[in-house]
Amino acid sequence: MARGIHDVLALSLGALGVQLELAEALLAERSDVDGALRSVRRSRRLAADGLAGARNAVAALRRDVPPLAEALAAVAAEHAADHGVDVGFATGGEVRPLSSRWWASRGKP
Repeated sequence: MARGIHDVLALSLGALGVQLELAEALLAERSDVDGALRSVRRSRRLAADGLAGARNAVAALRRDVPPLAEALAAVAAEHAADHGVDVGFATGGEVRPLSSRWWASRGKP
């Protein structure tokens, strides 16, 4: 999860930096106010999207991890619905639920 938060923030902040550099160059080198405004507006969207992604990742940390079989069944059902195909999923063995705190204590899944 920490990797996911890092990836969301790194991607968002990197793209945001590029857009702001572009806006600065458009103003300083070309006096292109309209182009710079487009870049600033894109920057605002990137910032909002990055913030939403980070919030979603943090929210996922705050809730318990669903049982693996349940999570995999949901992924299989979503794939079947998205692609109009039959997807089979079965589990076996003893169910041993693990909380998100257990994963967090390990430092990584």
